[in-house]
Amino acid sequence: MNTLKEKLPQAFSRFLIAGIVAMTMSCNDGSAGLTSLINVTNEAAGTKCQDGGLKLETGIDTNRNGTLDAGEVQQTEFVCNGINNQNSITKYTTEPSGLSCSAGGQKIETGRDKNGDGTLEETEIQQTMFVCNGMNGVSVNEIRLKIVSKYGNDSGTVFTTTELYDFDIRNYPGVDSAVFVVDGVRSYNGGWAGFQLFDATHSAFIDGSKVSTNLTDLKGIRLYSENILSKLPQSKVDIKVAISEAGWLVDASLFLYDVK
Repeated sequence: MNTLKEKLPQAFSRFLIAGIVAMTMSCNDGSAGLTSLINVTNEAAGTKCQDGGLKLETGIDTNRNGTLDAGEVQQTEFVCNGINNQNSITKYTTEPSGLSCSAGGQKIETGRDKNGDGTLEETEIQQTMFVCNGMNGVSVNEIRLKIVSKYGNDSGTVFTTTELYDFDIRNYPGVDSAVFVVDGVRSYNGGWAGFQLFDATHSAFIDGSKVSTNLTDLKGIRLYSENILSKLPQSKVDIKVAISEAGWLVDASLFLYDVK
């Protein structure tokens, strides 16, 4: 069974950027004897975060000293504060063994506190990251960047009103692959409904991201694009989803994977 190496204080289940934050969390994998570690520190205002935010470093404790050493860092992410004093909130939970992490691990959800209530609500989650425990020396980090939820189109082509703002693939140097994933997809009339990522900054579709179906089952299905890592713009962009013909989706996200 995978359990937290140390029980986290309740106060860390959610927090605002305030003062200096420096902590390490871990999740032990009994089968492989390896541990996922996370270092969270404040990121000052600068090139990575215009208004400051958090720096998240993750990796596997290969030397088993309980510290995420510089050589063990596999992924570095920045969770930036939003505009109009919308602070970033990060929520950590233990991820049991299952589809997201075969040996268990940690689930990290981040987003901007749009309503200012100090709680990361479901509708405010912008990024979900899984830091999975190692098995046989292999670890997998999965980052899910939500773009839009519950959106449909009766005919023609529409672009979602919500989008992934200021996305920059260069902030994810350890990523091995990027996949456009659409959940709960169905066609309204049995025709081919298509879904594709759209670079709103440069008014261009992202090659390789189109997925389609003619399934009309109300339960919908999950569709995956090819690996589009090399097709993503090497600059900061806003990304929307284009829905062609008569289609519906429950969730559309960009999945980033780091396999070590």
